[in-house]
Amino acid sequence: MKLMKKKVGIVRSLMILAWVVIVSLIVFASRLQFFKPERSITVLAWSAAFDRAYVKKFEKETGIRVHLSTYSTNEELLVKLQSSKGKDYDLIVPSDYVIARLKNEGLLKKLDKNKLSFLDQLNPLLLGFSFDPKNEYTIPLVWDVFCIGYDTNKIDPSRIVSPWDLVFTRFNHHAGYRIVMTNDPLEAISFATQYLFGPVSSLSPEQIKEVESLLKNQKAWVENYTNLRGDYLLGSGAVDAAIMQSAEIWRALAAFKHLDFVIPHDALISIEHCAIPVGSEKESLVYEFLNFFYTRDAFINNYREAFNFPARMDVIDALPVTDRQRAVMRSSPEEFKRYSFIRDLLPERKRFDLWVAVKS
Repeated sequence: MKLMKKKVGIVRSLMILAWVVIVSLIVFASRLQFFKPERSITVLAWSAAFDRAYVKKFEKETGIRVHLSTYSTNEELLVKLQSSKGKDYDLIVPSDYVIARLKNEGLLKKLDKNKLSFLDQLNPLLLGFSFDPKNEYTIPLVWDVFCIGYDTNKIDPSRIVSPWDLVFTRFNHHAGYRIVMTNDPLEAISFATQYLFGPVSSLSPEQIKEVESLLKNQKAWVENYTNLRGDYLLGSGAVDAAIMQSAEIWRALAAFKHLDFVIPHDALISIEHCAIPVGSEKESLVYEFLNFFYTRDAFINNYREAFNFPARMDVIDALPVTDRQRAVMRSSPEEFKRYSFIRDLLPERKRFDLWVAVKS
């Protein structure tokens, strides 16, 4: 009897030990899973560069977590990369004019083009610019033309001689004429310079005075300096005209049927690029992200959400746009020769002082 009880005790002890081992293995395995390095990338981009719902789709399909941060100006992007020496981010989306500086400061990593599956689909007119002639560091993602939108109930298009007149003159000497102007001094100075002197690369002291005088005079018919609500102000009838990027104008056209747009012959454009910061150690994951977001479906989704012009030519015919809008997206080589980029024409301190003088 005692022997039987002893055997039962041993069996119970073994069973308890087995359960302890099983539970320990489960806990240990869960901890291993918990401490497993996360497959993730950190992306720093304009708010409209990547649709968040589509980012979630990418995460679900690949298991790669995307930490998405945004910025409002290229200057903010530059400061963030300089402060981290390019180590805090795995992918950025800089505009054309800031790329040369990022390169010169050694903040960008060369791309491995063999890892990119879409290069032959990119619009060749968006490649090979002076800031990255061989596109070794950057690839175009989306682009915009700066347009002037106007209210057809207030402005007769047959009376528009130069689109710039809608911005820099009190159109038709109408006392109640009001516009939306950019609140970015870099853009404002570039617009004024283009209107006065064309595509110059620098300004003399006399030219700076002319730019300042033009912008000060313009203030008399500026309703708002803003880069955020121009489409609403134009559509609601608060202003007669607004200078904005084409994405904002296109959004306004979709919402308000009484609006139209004009593009200056010597228009300014902006091309947003993808680039990998020099400090990133997750290039393989970044290339997965890029190949996902450069598909036709991703570009079509991006246009529907943000109205950005796609860098892929084969997407344009699938977009819900008018023939006139499609023609702008398919701008010819001759038209691109007339286009210019936003230019950093003044040192930051002088630019700030000029803008304060204009708005004070």
